[in-house]
Order: sequence, then C-alpha cells, then structure tokens
Amino acid sequence: MITQEHEDTQEGAGSAPARPEDNDGYVLASVVLAFIGVVSGLVPFTEQVSFACGAVAALCGAFGYIRTTSAVALAGMVLGLVAVVVGAVGADSADVVDREFNHRIERTNAPCRPGAGYSCE
Repeated sequence: MITQEHEDTQEGAGSAPARPEDNDGYVLASVVLAFIGVVSGLVPFTEQVSFACGAVAALCGAFGYIRTTSAVALAGMVLGLVAVVVGAVGADSADVVDREFNHRIERTNAPCRPGAGYSCE
C-alpha cells in the first residue's frame, strides 16, 4: 500500500519544478526604460537618453508581448514609442533653440549700423 506522502513524490518526480515566468524581465525592462525615457525627454538636453531608452523599451516590450501577450508589455512598448517621439521632438527643439541663440550672438557681435532708432556708442 502506497501512502499519501509517497504518492505525491512519485507524481512530481518527472515534472519540472514550477518557476516564475521567464519573460518577465523583458516586460519589466520595457516599462522601466520607457518611464526613464519619457521623464528624461521632458528634461532639457537629455533627448539622446530619451531616444535611446525609448527605442530599447519598445524592443523589450515587443519581445515581452510576443512571448507573454501581457498588457504590461504592450504598455511598455507604447510608452517606449512615446519616449522615442518625445526624444526626437526635444532634439529638434534643442536644434532650433541652438540656431536662434547662435543667430543672436552673431547679431550682437556684428559691427554697429546706426539707424532704426539705434545709435552706435
């Protein structure tokens, strides 16, 4: 006669031990990187960080969604794409500001031309 304890060990002997989902790393990485990307996109002069984090987050989110089809992976992927857009818009805005700044510096260093209510002194 087999006891209950012995019966449980025989059933579990051939099966692999239960372990957490293997693909949660991709999902977690996509959400964390997407959050970092969006927040850094709102800080001036960190557009490259936003763009890079967003791109990696979108890839990790896509890998995680393919393997787990979880809503969190989809959210990480979408937020990653938002971070890429924020980074690209921020980089363009920084370029416009840089050009305007350089234009004003050049205009300030230009030789004085009297007229239009200004005097050279």
